[in-house]
Amino acid sequence: MGTTARGGTPLGARIERSPVYERLRTCRDMAMLGPKTVRLAVTPPINWVPDAIIEANQSMKRTIIPLTISQAIWIIGFGVLNFGEVAYSLGVSDRAPGGVMVGFTREVSTWITMMILAGVAGSALAADIGARKIREELDAMAVLGVDQFRTLIVPRVMAMVYVALVLGLIGLLVPIATYYALVPAFLEFPASVYRESTYLNLQPIDLFSTFFKHALMGFFIGIVACERGLATKGGAEGVGLTVTQTVVISFFGIWAFNSVYNIGFLTLFPDLLVLKG
Repeated sequence: MGTTARGGTPLGARIERSPVYERLRTCRDMAMLGPKTVRLAVTPPINWVPDAIIEANQSMKRTIIPLTISQAIWIIGFGVLNFGEVAYSLGVSDRAPGGVMVGFTREVSTWITMMILAGVAGSALAADIGARKIREELDAMAVLGVDQFRTLIVPRVMAMVYVALVLGLIGLLVPIATYYALVPAFLEFPASVYRESTYLNLQPIDLFSTFFKHALMGFFIGIVACERGLATKGGAEGVGLTVTQTVVISFFGIWAFNSVYNIGFLTLFPDLLVLKG
């Protein structure tokens, strides 16, 4: 005879309906979906590329304008008006470009870019798959013998990786150009000082590390959005809940992963903690 909790409900059923169990099951499903997606992506037939290009194009259209505006506003507000003014007051304005660009590359550019990717493209992806789920399109695909993972999941996750890399590049070029256009006149030093300080402090290993991190985060956002979409239930309200869960989980994962990654990166390369010039 099974164990019964108070109220006559079996204890196992109560545990399965608990929030903690739901969160653990979500983590398990995401952990299983990641390796499966990678395996399907590299296993012939590799026919997901055209669909991935279409998905990437749509995601770029949704995210490029918010990203450009956000990066430009942040670098003006913090890099120029805030940190730049402090550096000018201390008489070290020539050190500001290197410090701002290094900090922006390792930290700020990443989480601005990835949060916009998760909030705009990731939520749209989760809503798309979730809507397909409640309309029973996924069940229809299964009946027709269509592999929903190869057809829907792999192209969309790979597209998120590609978009993360492209947006990461734009997220670096926009603040660099904006800072270069404003800071020399604002802090009263030649443009050559900006170029030299940035060149000395922004090392190739920083750029490689940043783009590798963006690729991993893009993969993570794609997996979260797809897993939540596949788990959608409860009609239109369920799709809304799926979108909310996707954004919250992605935001938390971005901040946590970025912090841990940077700690490990700077532990391996401690010389990068010292500003040059």
